[in-house]
Amino acid sequence: MTLTAHLRLYSHHQQHLTKTARSAEQALRDVIATYSAHPSAPLSLFARTKNFDAKKFRALEETRTAIRLGAMRGSIHLLLRATAPKIVAATIGDDPKMLARRLKYARVNLDEYAKFKREVLKNVRAPMGVRALREATGEKEAGLGTLLRAMSDERLVLRVGAQGLRSNDLKYVPTKVWLGEELPKENRPESLTWLAREYLRAFGPARIQDFMWWTSNTKTIATKIFSQLETVDVGDGYVLLQENSRAFEKTKTFDQDRIAILPKWDAYTMGYAPDGRERFVTRDMQTRIYDKAGDGYGAILLNGLAIAAWDLRGTQDVLDVNIDWFEKPNAKLKEAVTGEFATVAKFLESKGVTLHHLGDEKPSRAVGRLR
Repeated sequence: MTLTAHLRLYSHHQQHLTKTARSAEQALRDVIATYSAHPSAPLSLFARTKNFDAKKFRALEETRTAIRLGAMRGSIHLLLRATAPKIVAATIGDDPKMLARRLKYARVNLDEYAKFKREVLKNVRAPMGVRALREATGEKEAGLGTLLRAMSDERLVLRVGAQGLRSNDLKYVPTKVWLGEELPKENRPESLTWLAREYLRAFGPARIQDFMWWTSNTKTIATKIFSQLETVDVGDGYVLLQENSRAFEKTKTFDQDRIAILPKWDAYTMGYAPDGRERFVTRDMQTRIYDKAGDGYGAILLNGLAIAAWDLRGTQDVLDVNIDWFEKPNAKLKEAVTGEFATVAKFLESKGVTLHHLGDEKPSRAVGRLR
């Protein structure tokens, strides 16, 4: 077995992409976090969890088990409440330069920002949408989102997802109102070491370059952190936690064909640097599932390897899906994928699904077409 094939099999199992997670909490913990946006967050967990439905997804927030904050690559993620403080400390931290950039963009000074914070913390007693917040604070629409993002960076407010799994209409609420307490602030160096260990557990074997991409850290910092962990090199600079080396050696092949439907910005497809993704997509097909900024579209995996990209066209009652096949599928594969999307539609509480098979076209024509 080649190293790439070995990485593919091990990662597929480690990421629960055959729905081996017993609960959404386990799936979220084992991939560390998922991108917050709907339907990406629910679909990332649906791809990994047995007997999962919309009610169980909503329960993650309703029970305060999961919360939404900025994390890896500065993007908003759905995080387990128990691990969120360490993740945020390691990725967002308390960066005065970032705060200064946000205030400059919003065209407010520190005193005005302090007043805005007081108004939000005093007047917001339940999750509120942007329009209601604008009325409550008197802040202009142009700067409101940026100021709320700054408060999120300080763990003062949380985002709460919409009830609809295909709606990204977020609401905002003070952390203490939602959780009954403030989130503790963790030590950044210790949190980074913890996160690196978690990353290698969830995404390893991986390279220092992959951790740099995922956390937006420098090579100096990433190298120092990796040196503090007990790892083994499985080849080509890919390292694994020493405690996981035996499981890696015993990786088994699939007992039957396995299809995984991963959404846009899935934790797995966003977990590696651009030159470290060949375990699940061949190099010549990467432009079919990533845009120029490196953000991933939806991907369809067959036995761990990407065979198509996909995306939603609108959010109507019936899912309207484009599938960009890398090669023309046979009837059996097409039928199997159609069946998988029917289960996706049911999970998203849609009335059905319409698939558009775009076929095998030149990559230059496919780039951006699914956006």
